[in-house]
Amino acid sequence: MAAEKNIEVHKLIDSDSRDNKQRFIVLFFMSLSVLFFLKSNMYAQDRLEVGPLAGVSYYMGDLNPGVPFVKPRPALGGLLRYVFNDRIALKGTAIFAGLSGSYDSDKDGILPTYGWVNGTPASFSRNVINLSLSGEINLFSYDHKYISTTVFTPYISLGFGGMGYNRLVEISPGNTDTKPYFVLSLPLGLGVKYKFSKWLRVGAEWSFVKLFVDDVDNYDALGDTFHNNDWFSVINIYVTFGFLKRNSECWGGL
Repeated sequence: MAAEKNIEVHKLIDSDSRDNKQRFIVLFFMSLSVLFFLKSNMYAQDRLEVGPLAGVSYYMGDLNPGVPFVKPRPALGGLLRYVFNDRIALKGTAIFAGLSGSYDSDKDGILPTYGWVNGTPASFSRNVINLSLSGEINLFSYDHKYISTTVFTPYISLGFGGMGYNRLVEISPGNTDTKPYFVLSLPLGLGVKYKFSKWLRVGAEWSFVKLFVDDVDNYDALGDTFHNNDWFSVINIYVTFGFLKRNSECWGGL
């Protein structure tokens, strides 16, 4: 009986292995198809852009239910953009930002076991770093290879990323400490950009970052759907410098 069970287990393992191989092959060819499609549309804008950004950040959550620019803090970072064509780009961003908040019971209501510490409103202040990868869609044709007037566009971006911060943890009853922690984030951005010269571009963006954690403000309401609402926002300006040259194609001698 034991031998028969072992044979059945091995059959199941072999079957799973074959299924995984088939899935890998399908994903591999799907990836090749996507890359081929992108390559076929990259002739207009095959270029890399990189540059710094600077702005301000603010927090929204239990200690600030939704008022923009409350206790703003500096935000610094950089971005790297790979342009596929005059409408689509892929952008990587790294932002180091400060977040602050304080509890006002007159405006914010009452939070369970929180709100006041030794007769004063609870507050927090911390630094975070957010890394993200986003798809960027231009609403107008921008920096088209053969149309010199396409120098301005608004755009939207949506992606995924992660935020690192020092989480407050209880190491023993009554004793707390901080430990580095990394959580999933979803950034959504609205912006504008302008081609200032052949290699120089400037832009501005307002991004909103949803966090899949609820203790950025040191108030953890896991399981409380009403208060599980930590976000932060960054409004910044940036400058990018173009590197890689565009690919050129022959258009019948034109």
